[in-house]
Amino acid sequence: MGELGSADLRLTLAVRAAVTGPEPVSARIVVERDRVEWTVRLYVGRSGGPQVDVSVPFRELLQVMPVTLPVLPELRPWSVLPGGIALYVQAGPAILLTATHDRWLLPVHDADLVADLINRRRVLWLQGSL
Repeated sequence: MGELGSADLRLTLAVRAAVTGPEPVSARIVVERDRVEWTVRLYVGRSGGPQVDVSVPFRELLQVMPVTLPVLPELRPWSVLPGGIALYVQAGPAILLTATHDRWLLPVHDADLVADLINRRRVLWLQGSL
C-alpha cells in the first residue's frame, strides 16, 4: 500500500458514521498532496444540507495513529452538524489525528491502512517529493 500513498493522486476514503435518526448522512476523508481533509454532510432535498468541513495541513499535523474504539454503553458523538444532528462513533477501528491546535478521532474501516496512507503522504510532503 505504500505505492498508493506515494502516488500523486487525490485519495478519497470512507468514514464509518452512525446516526440515531433517519437522516441520510455521508462522510469521507480526502488525502491531498499537502493536507488531510474530511467532510460530513446531511442530505436535505437536492440542494444538500448542513455540512462540516475540516482541513489539516501537513505542516500542522503532528501524529496519525491507528486506534481501536471499545464498545461503550453510551453513544459517543463524533461530529455535530449545524442544526444539532450528531454522528456517533461505533466500536471498531479509527485514527487519531493530533495537530498543533487540536485532536480528532475519525472512525474508519481500516485504521492501519488509513494511518499508513496519511503518514506516507506526509513524509513525502516533508521531503518535498510530492
